Amino acid sequence: MENMDMFNTPNQFQFSAIEMENLGATEYTIVNMLVDESGSVGGFKTELEDTMGIILDSCKKHPRSENLLIRSAAFEGRDVREIHGFTTLDVVDKNVYCINPGGSTPLWDATLDAVETTAAYAQTLNDQDYFCNGILFVITDGGENSSVRANLSKIKDSVSKIRIDESLESIKMILIGVNDSDSYLKNELNTFKNDAGFDEYVSLGDVTPSKLAKLAQWISQSISSTSQSLGTGGPSQAVNFTL
Repeated sequence: MENMDMFNTPNQFQFSAIEMENLGATEYTIVNMLVDESGSVGGFKTELEDTMGIILDSCKKHPRSENLLIRSAAFEGRDVREIHGFTTLDVVDKNVYCINPGGSTPLWDATLDAVETTAAYAQTLNDQDYFCNGILFVITDGGENSSVRANLSKIKDSVSKIRIDESLESIKMILIGVNDSDSYLKNELNTFKNDAGFDEYVSLGDVTPSKLAKLAQWISQSISSTSQSLGTGGPSQAVNFTL
């Protein structure tokens, strides 16, 4: 991994990013992917890791791969743990995608982390005359039960700011529920999607390897669509998710 600069967000989430001198393009799509590693994902740990690897490999094969900057983090208990900071695809090896299931689900903290780190990095790029848009994913199998830094008010304020901030041409926010066949959890996540300001809530239902493979391909296509829309002045085209 290249040398990285360290940053703090307003609510003291830390993130790292590739040093500016190592950036070769003039415009970037910022991809921010946060994955639940609470105890309940233990039964499909390997499948989630493989999903992240498929997403990375698919992005590397895209014609605009040089215009993507990707960050990955995991969340459980009272922690949001950065797997790797915002960097170019060529320096990320899919072997880094290792999660350690255990603990509860700080969904609010993970969401605020995703929004604030995306916003802060976009501003950093914009200040150096880089043109960018963004897409973020929060993947979870449970509802909020352990956040310590975030609440709905903070999330709403942060989302409102990123929507009107001129450092990003556009931003797409996607909440993904895995193993969310339970109607109560599905309703809870759908309500959170609306309250927090996500653009989409994708429900995967019961986890199977084939479903996760389709999810990985859909995420990759969504990233591709967002990258291709950069410079058009508008949002990316919607990519329908079907099982």
